[in-house]
Amino acid sequence: MRELTSENVHGSFFACLWTDAEIKRLGREKITETSKIAPGILTAVGFNGERLKEHEQDIIEMLQQLPDEFEFDGGWAFVHACMRQDGAQWTGSHATVEQLMLLGIGIGKVEICSPRDTWHLFPGGLPYFVVNTGRTRPKASLRLVPSLSDENSN
Repeated sequence: MRELTSENVHGSFFACLWTDAEIKRLGREKITETSKIAPGILTAVGFNGERLKEHEQDIIEMLQQLPDEFEFDGGWAFVHACMRQDGAQWTGSHATVEQLMLLGIGIGKVEICSPRDTWHLFPGGLPYFVVNTGRTRPKASLRLVPSLSDENSN
């Protein structure tokens, strides 16, 4: 499984961009026509669709490590996406979180939940987004009442 780290997000992000040589060889018009456009918060990116497809599984695996609220509870605030499910902070940079979000948008697994003109209503003026990787909801592990087997194990 591809671990959700700043380094892995940067690696996938930059690998999916067009190279200077490709732009020079194909020309800006052709690149513009064939790019997979992903509109983000501060940036809109045109990805190389073939390389985005090559990295799709890695991107999905990284998205699946975000807290469950992003996938199962109708989305969550962008400001929470710097944390993983395990409680570890994987990045301290909103720009890196946006790179992951842009990759997810590029492969059709991330959606921003609200129009840009409403973002000022959300924490930090940043939108909510939802992840849809097809994961099944994990079973709740909260036990409110101890079981009899817990009492017998002493």
